[in-house]
Amino acid sequence: MVKKTEVLDIEKVELKEVTLTEEQTINMLEEITAPPIPKKPRKANKNGKVKTVKKGKVNPILDKASFNGKLEATLTKQKIALETEIMRIGIATIKQLCKEGGDEEGMDMINMGKWHIVPNLSTTGSRSGNTDADNKTKGYYCPSTSTGQWVVDGMVGKELTINYWNLHKMSAEEFFNFVVHEFVHAYSDLSAKTDKDRDCAKNGAHKKRFADLCVQVGWIEAIPISGYVKMTSQITDKGKEMVKKLKVEAPSIGKTPAPKKPKAKRIDIQCPDCEFKVMVPTGRYEKGLVAMTCDVHGRPMEKVN
Repeated sequence: MVKKTEVLDIEKVELKEVTLTEEQTINMLEEITAPPIPKKPRKANKNGKVKTVKKGKVNPILDKASFNGKLEATLTKQKIALETEIMRIGIATIKQLCKEGGDEEGMDMINMGKWHIVPNLSTTGSRSGNTDADNKTKGYYCPSTSTGQWVVDGMVGKELTINYWNLHKMSAEEFFNFVVHEFVHAYSDLSAKTDKDRDCAKNGAHKKRFADLCVQVGWIEAIPISGYVKMTSQITDKGKEMVKKLKVEAPSIGKTPAPKKPKAKRIDIQCPDCEFKVMVPTGRYEKGLVAMTCDVHGRPMEKVN
């Protein structure tokens, strides 16, 4: 037996020829070619179901080796990274609009240099995420000052916002569609000589100019909808190709709306002698905390069946 500390002398190692009998040869071949021994099936529980061991997901914070790594992972960078991604898609969109418009140097964007565009993840409705605007409005480009004004290095900044409500449930194609949509508005603003040249009215209604720019960029198409906004957009086949080419991924960050507060249940109470009717909270009425009489007939008001 050779100890671990010893070094084998290759020159002293002798190779010996070993002759196997026919039986030994057959046994050796059977061992090599034999199929693997099947694993024993797991026993079922009382309900007849076999327990399966689920592999746990890697914790992106605790998976870091050092304390500094864990701390940096705790302070998430996904929001900043996604806002940077919005900017990357936006630059590609404006370049495509310039290229397809025969203006690769961007000379038609006469307003360039007058303001910054500030990509932002924010709410387009409320702080709870339960309003119609939270569900319907996926983003906006705001050239007005009615919601305040960004200042960047002493210059005006116009906000381009993507709605963060349920953003993590969006596909890459849905996300791409909404970002391109808002940057079409931004391009229109950069190239507009007057307010009439912009693709949106001040109340947010989409004009024919928006539909024309969608055709120009080629990645989204305008779709008419009811309501004052008049149009939305959807991704085209060319847009789907660009998602792959630009390697756009589905957002990994978003915000879940707060639970809706249940509405208070109410019942009607009415004067037995006339049509005077009042709506009151059901709970207060059942607890005897509501006692009303009709001002005309003086009769106690009763619950309407």
